[in-house]
Amino acid sequence: MSTLADLLQLLAAPLVLVPSVYLVRLASQRACDRDRAIYRLGFPRKLNVKATSAFLATLAGLATPRVTLAGRDTAVLEVVSRAGRLEHYVRLPRRGRRY
Repeated sequence: MSTLADLLQLLAAPLVLVPSVYLVRLASQRACDRDRAIYRLGFPRKLNVKATSAFLATLAGLATPRVTLAGRDTAVLEVVSRAGRLEHYVRLPRRGRRY
């Protein structure tokens, strides 16, 4: 009987551990997301593909990924369509002054 109880405990451990880790990570990520500075971007109408690609490559290379239980400070490019026009925003971590 002890072996069955041990087996059940072994099988139940991930059912408690995985949601706990997920909830800790979720709370940490939401805190990082709330702490972003938002900047509205303006692009020239005749921006060429090469310049656009260079901007996006720079934005993609801002933060280096790391494996941790804490949330990640990320840079976010947001494009919003309003009344027939596009608005561009970049959201940067306030803590990451290196950006």
